[in-house]
Amino acid sequence: MDGQDNGMVTILSQKFEEVQKWVYETNHIIATLQIVISADCLDGLSENQQNIIKEASKEASAWAWDEYIKSVDEDRETLKAAGVTVTPLTPENQAKIIEKIKPVYDKLYSENDWAEDLVKKIQAVK
Repeated sequence: MDGQDNGMVTILSQKFEEVQKWVYETNHIIATLQIVISADCLDGLSENQQNIIKEASKEASAWAWDEYIKSVDEDRETLKAAGVTVTPLTPENQAKIIEKIKPVYDKLYSENDWAEDLVKKIQAVK
């Protein structure tokens, strides 16, 4: 295999490690957890019920993120055990990637007045 672009979980589930010798861990594919409730539904609950939902959502999100990170760590070790070389992304190479995709951001910003604010919000998430 010359190249492919998937998270480690997909590499393992599709058995790409059988034909792939290297993984460059760019961390550009991240699992997400969306907890969604309509405003009408939430507004129809008491303040106490709303607080319970919000607190449970925060706890579930934190737990899910921790589990996701554990699964990535386990997948990395499984790939290494299968003989795959896993190379982490260096800060220097991350900066190069960001510079290379700058024209995509510029195009997005020029075509969508909402885009720059949204990107800033996403980048502010720690």
